[in-house]
Amino acid sequence: MKAITVLLLALFCVATCLAVNNQVHLALTGKATEMAVSWFSTVPLDAALVSYFSNMSDHHSVTGFSATFNKPSGYAHHAVLTNLKPSTKYHYRVRAEHNTWTDTYTFWTANETWTGPWMVPVYGDMGVNSSQNTIMQLNKLVKASQDRKLAEGMPFILHVGDISYANDRPSHEYEYIWNLWFQLMSNTLNYMPYMVMPGNHEKESGKPFLHYSQYFVDYNYRFKMPLATPLPQERTEHNYYGTPRNMYWSFDYQNVHFVAISTETGYKHSPDEHVDFANQMAWLEKDLEAASRNRHRVPWVIVMGHRPLYSTSDSKYILDQTPILQAAIEDLLHKNEVDLFLCGHVHAYERTYPVYKNKTVQESYHSYNKKGIVVITAGAAGDIEGLSHGWVKAEWSAVRYGKRETYGLLHVLSDSRLQWDLYESTTNKLFDTITITK
Repeated sequence: MKAITVLLLALFCVATCLAVNNQVHLALTGKATEMAVSWFSTVPLDAALVSYFSNMSDHHSVTGFSATFNKPSGYAHHAVLTNLKPSTKYHYRVRAEHNTWTDTYTFWTANETWTGPWMVPVYGDMGVNSSQNTIMQLNKLVKASQDRKLAEGMPFILHVGDISYANDRPSHEYEYIWNLWFQLMSNTLNYMPYMVMPGNHEKESGKPFLHYSQYFVDYNYRFKMPLATPLPQERTEHNYYGTPRNMYWSFDYQNVHFVAISTETGYKHSPDEHVDFANQMAWLEKDLEAASRNRHRVPWVIVMGHRPLYSTSDSKYILDQTPILQAAIEDLLHKNEVDLFLCGHVHAYERTYPVYKNKTVQESYHSYNKKGIVVITAGAAGDIEGLSHGWVKAEWSAVRYGKRETYGLLHVLSDSRLQWDLYESTTNKLFDTITITK
């Protein structure tokens, strides 16, 4: 059987010498039997086709949908693979330009009966500059995860906003930087579901302003998160808004309910309050209430957004925004006993004690009584703007660090224990660790 699979792989890879970098990447849909596949092309395709198999008798293909936000920039393609078998390694490739196929990549599906610990890499604010060490560490983790047991132990990656930093360049480089980021991340994106949320750098191009790029267009077209509906084949001012797109989403994975929100839009006095991607706050309230009712089955609730709920950065820009976000969501998170808030935006690392209304609830993370929330800022994966070093004092701030690029690993140890580790990207040395129990 192994020899047949190897032969099938060889046949499957015919013509890949003609393949180009197509920005192939994966995402979870919220269903254990599905996987979303996305890619990009510079010209239209006859069909957004994905071919995939787990063994010789299990060969399938699926046609997805294609859309463009600006024809000269290219075409985004998305397809969802369905009826996948649990705990199974799949091989897949996508239709590329000029009737060619991409290289063949692999992914593992979830093991729905998995009861062991698992972990998720977490970071924000990663561009194409100063990120090489973080990318190197991610590539090592993803390569190791191709082993079955390790795959079950690291099912996806979380990027909490600010992707590529394309808008920090002149606008004639905007699409080039987006494309370069996907290329630099290809050894991770081709093999591991990559879950994202919007940051301020996804909003639009640099100067001179490209009108088509306004309001998170590249971000919403290039990725496909769990609530995303098919995009208009050609974007206009009248067919882009009114749905969540990729701005917010949630799903359960094993014993954790993950909630991603847009800290850029969708609440009072948000940076782009006037942009309508449907009613995020009404959705968030309903989602968290449902998660609270489901705690007996999924005991952990983790909310993620780009901007920090709490921060001691000395940037006036940061300090002015955090009270606005607190006013919008802190009571809602508190009411529903959210366990952890993950964020970026500040190009440094910060960990709080359990905090509520700017007061430390307790200085321990053990048996913590749900009267506060732990906020972890992990925004130092590496970008063109550099690291943040300045701080103000606050009683609820436990650890701060902004000297080197870093990334985090969130370990889900059991229904009552989480572990958070922070690593320096250059040395891969452990810098900070805590265990949260309840």
